[in-house]
Amino acid sequence: MLGIVSVWTTQLAMAILLAMSFGVSAAKLIVSEEVASAGYITIHIEHTGPPSSYDRSELIVTNITSNHSFSLTLPAAQSAVTLSGLSDGQHSVKYIDQSGDALAETSFIVKHHDLNLALILFALGAVLFVILTVLIVIGMKQTERESV
Repeated sequence: MLGIVSVWTTQLAMAILLAMSFGVSAAKLIVSEEVASAGYITIHIEHTGPPSSYDRSELIVTNITSNHSFSLTLPAAQSAVTLSGLSDGQHSVKYIDQSGDALAETSFIVKHHDLNLALILFALGAVLFVILTVLIVIGMKQTERESV
């Protein structure tokens, strides 16, 4: 008899926990790329549970390397956010509702292109621009001489 009561109690507890879990809203964060080097990153928010009763949610972005963080208040139905201006390093993102419950977490790395490479490419572009301008001027002068 005691065994039947124990099994019934266990099944009842499981049913209660299962029923309670249906009311919990949840989300999944998906980053556009694991290593961002383009200067921006998009975080997609997939709501996986029932709609939240709250009208706002919050996205907390933390640079793990420098321990600097900021937060964004978002409408609860927003499905994506694009971030730019982040410093190099590993970043974590936590998505929470108005009650402070964490709905989802993810992380990504920001690694900007090397500034020396950008300066070299800029100088190369300037040299090519000067060469093109000189060729156009020389070509115009030769055309003027031939037409006279």
